[in-house]
Amino acid sequence: MAKIGNYEAPDFKFSTILAGVEKLVGTLNGSVSDEKNFINALGYKSKNGAYLSRVSDMRKYGLLSDRGINATDLANRIVKPLTQKEKKEAINEAITNISLWKELIERIGKKEVNEENFRLQLSEITGDRDKAYKSASSILALYKDILQYYDENRTNNTKSYISNKGDKYIVGDEDMENQTQIKEGKILLKFDGSNVLLEQNDANIEVLKSILDGLKEKKRKN
Repeated sequence: MAKIGNYEAPDFKFSTILAGVEKLVGTLNGSVSDEKNFINALGYKSKNGAYLSRVSDMRKYGLLSDRGINATDLANRIVKPLTQKEKKEAINEAITNISLWKELIERIGKKEVNEENFRLQLSEITGDRDKAYKSASSILALYKDILQYYDENRTNNTKSYISNKGDKYIVGDEDMENQTQIKEGKILLKFDGSNVLLEQNDANIEVLKSILDGLKEKKRKN
């Protein structure tokens, strides 16, 4: 993978990565004891630089085990999904395992951008102006490729909020039934069918924020 700032960009298009996963899971049953079989399945004659880079990309996407040549659960959910929803969510998960893709998706999503604008976004995210200038074209091509597979409808767009409603504050997540009401110095937390009454202080408010962050992360992974 090419290093840019503190981020890494894959060397291969996501379509090529998926083709390798299809070979591993569909043809080689998800695991090989002799690596030569996987090398040949990917179309290489030897364990060369291109092969090693492709394997590295597969690992960064979370589709290949850290050791050996074994498909991960994520890879199996993509190639042998129980439902199309599961496949789409697994593909989204794999894509956002690459931190650079996750940041770019949050910034620009599928919006059409020219190379100049993309270079600017890349520089701001990575803090590496020189690499952004030199690599924008190749990274943009890779980014456009992953957008063919990324499903924005499967993205967790839930946002935490604190709003003032008369004499109380509501702390919660959009599209969620769980919420917290703050009134008369007390905090009433309604969560998973339980009611918890807390003192209104900075420590408890920080706890509530942590709970919301945890819920957001859980929904993202699901």
